[in-house]
Amino acid sequence: MSSTRPLASSRDLPGEIRLRASVTAGRLWLAVTDTGRWLPPGTEPSPFRGKGIALMRAMMDHVSIDSGPAGTTVIMDVRITRDAAS
Repeated sequence: MSSTRPLASSRDLPGEIRLRASVTAGRLWLAVTDTGRWLPPGTEPSPFRGKGIALMRAMMDHVSIDSGPAGTTVIMDVRITRDAAS
């Protein structure tokens, strides 16, 4: 699955977000790539910013973040199991 949408950064610059996802052998794999600029936590004080990385790390088994001049890519995966109630 791949999805893109326009992105408005903190400076209202145009950009793109791409989401790729796959499920194989009991694992969910996600990659999120954007073309915006990286804003380190605390760059713009807001109660709505700076929680995403902590949430990803709490919910996923592995998280890697690669940021550069062309944008940022976050790759994460987690083991998934079938709920015994289903």
